[in-house]
Amino acid sequence: MKESLSVETVVGRLESGGYAVKKYGSVYRAQCPAHSGDGLNLAVSEGENGKVLTVCHSRGCSHQEVMQALGIEKEKPVFVKTAPKKTAYGKTVHPTVEKAVTAAMFGVSTQQWPNAIYRYDNIDGSENFRILRWDTENGKITRPISKVDGGYICGTKTYEAYPIYRLPQIVERLKVQSRIYVCEGEKATDAAVSVGLPATTSAFGSRSATKTDWAVLDKLAAGRKLEIIILPDNDEPGRKYAETLVDIFSKLKSKPIVRVVSLADFWQIACMDKFPHRGGFQDLLELLDGKTETDILHMVEKMIEETVSGTTDTEDNLEWEPFPVELLPSSIARLCTKSAKAKNIEPVYVGINSIAAVASIIGSSYKIELKKDWREPAILWTCLVADSGSGKSPGLDSAMEPLRTLQTEADHGYEQQTTDYETQKVQYDLFFEYWTRQRRR
Repeated sequence: MKESLSVETVVGRLESGGYAVKKYGSVYRAQCPAHSGDGLNLAVSEGENGKVLTVCHSRGCSHQEVMQALGIEKEKPVFVKTAPKKTAYGKTVHPTVEKAVTAAMFGVSTQQWPNAIYRYDNIDGSENFRILRWDTENGKITRPISKVDGGYICGTKTYEAYPIYRLPQIVERLKVQSRIYVCEGEKATDAAVSVGLPATTSAFGSRSATKTDWAVLDKLAAGRKLEIIILPDNDEPGRKYAETLVDIFSKLKSKPIVRVVSLADFWQIACMDKFPHRGGFQDLLELLDGKTETDILHMVEKMIEETVSGTTDTEDNLEWEPFPVELLPSSIARLCTKSAKAKNIEPVYVGINSIAAVASIIGSSYKIELKKDWREPAILWTCLVADSGSGKSPGLDSAMEPLRTLQTEADHGYEQQTTDYETQKVQYDLFFEYWTRQRRR
């Protein structure tokens, strides 16, 4: 009785013939007996209705040639595998994600399932591609698989730009707020998302930021001023990644406000001894293990506040706006307006310095309670940058004049109080001496 043709039968013939065979998921890889290849270039799997399917990835040997080489073509019915579906640019279409992942595993010569699979979606939520990641002793390995009509292919499709990571989630968050975070890599992004931050990244590492469709942020801005917080890794590629992103965002029509927050610069805020080299947001969470989500968000917010913000406007696109004198208290507003007119300078030269002067008078006598456990004193640092001779010093003199007047009055008052004290002290000493003599008598 003839045995039925099965994958096990084919694998047994291969092994008995001395051909190397390895199993990757549900697919067996072996040397092709039809052309005696050196590598594991033959794939053997079970198709629909239990049919044996074979694919030679090296020379394209047919199923009949493989069966004939194994000496089983005449012994049992041969199921000839139909040619696999191909894309217009020659990629094999796998019917399921699992089969595409298995094919990718074969491509990187591993039997280990990916340590992580990151899905990239289009703006409507439909799948575009996935990135498979393996963590090995020699570093990480990544491979993409992409969604196409009829299944998945190993590799990427031919399109102009990749969607940003977690695009549908970013769309929803930008409906209620105007700030998003850009991390370096999916692992750091997922860590940021785990504590409630609306984070995203570009695909394929720090060198591929320009291949991502960041222009979608213009559509999502909807006339608002977006704020983008960049959280790069603590290394040279991370610094270059941040610089590339800033350059990209400078070309967006919505002209977002951009801050590059270097996590390693805020070890005091995060109570860290040292931030690891090449560390990202996921390493920050490990260092803050035990902290609540609220505490972590508070620290991140403080890091952002202490980072100099910069709009992505280029110098050619900047529009001059007058200093908002009308927002100042009436007395300071009058000082700015009249001093600027009298000295023929811009009101900002007086206004900026006046704000710092008032803050110095307030000192720590008043504090703003931003949260129950967060109070900030009136400590301000101001800086005025302008050409020499443009009126910086006259503006400073006008702003400081009321403060100097108060200081002079305070000095006179102190001197008078010192004189009064010394006079009263002399009178007291004389009276005390007289009282002492009378008491002895």
